[in-house]
Amino acid sequence: MTRIFENQVMPSDVLVDIGCGHGRVINHWLRHYSRNQIIGIECFHDIAERTRERLKSYDNVKIITGNALEALPENGSLFYFYNPFGPESVQLLKQQFCKLLNRDQKVKFLYYNCRHVDIFECDPAWTVTRVNIGGGAASPFSELAILKMS
Repeated sequence: MTRIFENQVMPSDVLVDIGCGHGRVINHWLRHYSRNQIIGIECFHDIAERTRERLKSYDNVKIITGNALEALPENGSLFYFYNPFGPESVQLLKQQFCKLLNRDQKVKFLYYNCRHVDIFECDPAWTVTRVNIGGGAASPFSELAILKMS
């Protein structure tokens, strides 16, 4: 996970994990970026509740229960998402990103295991940088896409 976030997180970033599940990425952020505000979004109520309960002692962590298409925080500056999504969901997510963001904002999206990155690559409003972060047993997928609005 270090390779995904290395040189990507600034001290002022509000970190958003789309589909945070049990909080594996949030745990990493707490170890390495403990001063940043951290927001996790999870659509499954039971999982979100357990994660919220487990992380309640961290004042800088907020877990939102809901659909990311409706719950994206406006103050987020670095959004992370892993690809469990189909192309339709990625297209809808991209549309929400566009509605949410002012192009003057410095916002980054880190899309790991970016199977549907072509949805961003064919859109001139987006700049896509593909990064091979290496694979192996601990991180079986090697491709990360860094997405920014042009």
